[in-house]
Amino acid sequence: MLIDAQVHIWGAPTITRPWPEVHGKPHREIPYGAAEIIAQMDEAGVDRAVIVPPSWEGDRNDLAIDAVSEFPGRFGIMGRLSVPDHRSVDFARWRSTPGMLGLRFTFHRPEMRAWLTDGSAEWIFAGAATHGLPIMMLAPGQSPAVADVARRYGDLTLIVDHLNLPGESGRTEISERIAALTPLIECENVAIKISALPCYTDERAPYPELQLLIRRVVDAFGADRCMWGSDISRLPGNYADWVNCFREGTGPLSASEAAKVGGATLARLLHWPAEGMSVPIS
Repeated sequence: MLIDAQVHIWGAPTITRPWPEVHGKPHREIPYGAAEIIAQMDEAGVDRAVIVPPSWEGDRNDLAIDAVSEFPGRFGIMGRLSVPDHRSVDFARWRSTPGMLGLRFTFHRPEMRAWLTDGSAEWIFAGAATHGLPIMMLAPGQSPAVADVARRYGDLTLIVDHLNLPGESGRTEISERIAALTPLIECENVAIKISALPCYTDERAPYPELQLLIRRVVDAFGADRCMWGSDISRLPGNYADWVNCFREGTGPLSASEAAKVGGATLARLLHWPAEGMSVPIS
């Protein structure tokens, strides 16, 4: 089974469903829908994908929930909630929503970066750790802070997106920038998403330099802590070409490594077995 660890879907802002006043730039002007992603997954031979609701829509999960209903068995969700609101969240029932697998946060914009270190997100880390909810996060330049969270909450599974690369990372700097992941290697409860890497290079498929980079990351973290993802809505090349970097025989990984990085590691860490999504966490 091949699972994409990150896709976005979103709709256009409307009067009844507005975007927040301060929002990021979407990956493209035309909204990306679940049906379009399913068609691309089918063409590339991808079985499942994890929907990560994008930050520019605000803290919404509605379209992701609709996609799970529309395409049973194909999507899971890492849901969003507001960090600074400190609203009451029933973490014990978070996964009762069909397809909901955990939580996802971004600490990449100036107003968000401080949340990781000023105590704003502690209630979330504590609640997720207590109730076994994995967290995906993007915190560029803050790997030491992520490592600190991981050490303080040893029962919390943290999954770091895109090798923790910033969206504006220079295309020639990717190899140097991943050296900043070193503080995370020793944290056994931190996994890494090898995702969106074609966005950071000018080379074309079969991505020989990226294949060396993938090998380097898997050697550092181990295949049991690595997972493949696309961030398909901003992927510059063909989806299937990026998929092939994680298939044994077309990429740098052995058959057992490819099976883990291509889906088994994600399914295990998100408690997402093949027979269903909404299951009790063991």
